Amino acid sequence: MNFFGFNHQLSFDMYSLFFKFILFLTVKIILSASARYFLMNKNVPAEFPIIMQLFLFFTSVLISANDLVIAFIAIVGFSLTTYVLILTDFLYHNSREAAIKYFYLSAVSSGLLGFGI
Repeated sequence: MNFFGFNHQLSFDMYSLFFKFILFLTVKIILSASARYFLMNKNVPAEFPIIMQLFLFFTSVLISANDLVIAFIAIVGFSLTTYVLILTDFLYHNSREAAIKYFYLSAVSSGLLGFGI
């Protein structure tokens, strides 16, 4: 299937659609469960919905990836949005520490994946 110039790099079969449905359902449950936290916490950035949409986009591309380069780009995009989501509570020391650790581990694993591909 040729989808916006991606010739057989993305697969749209029943398995990928099922896992995308599970992904969107999980994100919906997480957002509805954390609505009270967003109302109580005033430090949530206004760009949070855009970041969540990018997170869903890169994760759904990763689910449908049928090529190593597309999967690598999706993993990098997924990691970048995850850094920003971790740092939404930047006032807390634990959040900053977790983001720095995740950044270092992701940089090492991306380097290993890049050399492996």
